[in-house]
Amino acid sequence: QTGTGKTHTMLGAMDGLIPRCMGALFERVDGARVSYVEIHNERVADLLSDRTSLDIRDDCGVVGAEVVDVSSLDEVLDVLRLGAERRAIASTDLNE
Repeated sequence: QTGTGKTHTMLGAMDGLIPRCMGALFERVDGARVSYVEIHNERVADLLSDRTSLDIRDDCGVVGAEVVDVSSLDEVLDVLRLGAERRAIASTDLNE
């Protein structure tokens, strides 16, 4: 499904589904905890750290993923930008 617009739908130019949902969330809460992972070729990469082979468990989600405390939409956008930069590197590493 390469090139079908999944990333654009979710992120857009930082105005996609995720930023809009997080903006709505911060109208109701003061803080949240976020992670940013990518599943590629059945491997889970943490886009906020160097970990490229994480496990997913039914009882607790992604094990070992970096968790960032955020208290505003701007902080979420910073995390998304960092993950987007690392996304290309992680995808390349996962292809090897």
